[in-house]
Amino acid sequence: MSGDATYRTRLDLRLAVTAAAVLWAAALTVLVQNLEQVQPRVLLGAAGFLAFFAVFSAYYGRLGVTVKPEGIVVSRFFGAVPVRYEEIVRIEVQQGFAGTLYQVRTRRGPVQFTSVLARHRELFDLLRQRAGLDRLG
Repeated sequence: MSGDATYRTRLDLRLAVTAAAVLWAAALTVLVQNLEQVQPRVLLGAAGFLAFFAVFSAYYGRLGVTVKPEGIVVSRFFGAVPVRYEEIVRIEVQQGFAGTLYQVRTRRGPVQFTSVLARHRELFDLLRQRAGLDRLG
């Protein structure tokens, strides 16, 4: 690989969560325009859904793993964690109800990514190869 490659949250998921945030923003706008006819709990519920989808839209927009010649950078909601290939000890793969979790165990502690990333299996194979890890069963 000649340059950097970034593995981001699947586009369909980012679009769906952003669309839900826009929908709840529109619903909240309609409710506020008719405030005298709206119960406070309905207004609070709509605001809660808007906040939920807005936070996840920002979270999924920030989430990603950038593969560089010297290592990876895992971008999270509150910052980024660089990991050199030689620091990777092993990668554990866990299948679950919500998808696949990849626990990248490093000498400095774990970092992780999940199957919400597009081409996550390709990323796993690339990390395993660059870190010099044996093929997992």
